[in-house]
Amino acid sequence: MGLTSVKIAPAPPFISAPSTKMVEIRRIHIGSRMRPLGDLSALMESIRGVGLLNPITITTGLRLVAGLHRIEACRRLGYSKIPAIVLHLTDDEAQLIEIDENLIRNDLTVLERADHYYRRKELYDAIFPDTKHGGRRGNQHTGGIKRKVDNLAFCHETADKTGESSRTIRRLLQIARHLNIGAKKLLRNTEWASNCQKLLKLSKLDAPLQKAIAAKVAKGEA
Repeated sequence: MGLTSVKIAPAPPFISAPSTKMVEIRRIHIGSRMRPLGDLSALMESIRGVGLLNPITITTGLRLVAGLHRIEACRRLGYSKIPAIVLHLTDDEAQLIEIDENLIRNDLTVLERADHYYRRKELYDAIFPDTKHGGRRGNQHTGGIKRKVDNLAFCHETADKTGESSRTIRRLLQIARHLNIGAKKLLRNTEWASNCQKLLKLSKLDAPLQKAIAAKVAKGEA
């Protein structure tokens, strides 16, 4: 099987030396994915012509980390096996890599990117708990001094991985944290889903007002 170029996110610091082997596609556990399947026609045509260049990535337990489109394209082309990079990862580490793979692509909406960054922050804090602690906390007289080193460390590290600015990442985290889940569902298939400015403004409103505005946008009334 040959190869076709696929952009890969830089490896996180917790990854040890990987091994590569051929794996039966039917044995790979895909699970729920944050990014749905898109159009596979171009990828299938490329694989049909020159083969698959970059292996998928799985854990030692055969859980898919990265490569859903490559797996499905090969499956539809009739392949029973696929080359895979095998990594020793926890579930959190595996999902962090999946998110990084998604974020370096350009086909996510602003709303999807915001949710990806928010989930990445949760995983980052779980994998690197030391980033959540430390700093001057003050006392009962001073009221404490809130330290933001954890957010800065996360934003800088994520900016290095994705090529997006720390400022953009902070804005997207604001959207993910404060935009009501009901409003998110209503906006997913609207033009607002890719408008960072409108989503940021909406996230600063009260939840009932967010949902009311989102409902009008979904109906084409706003």
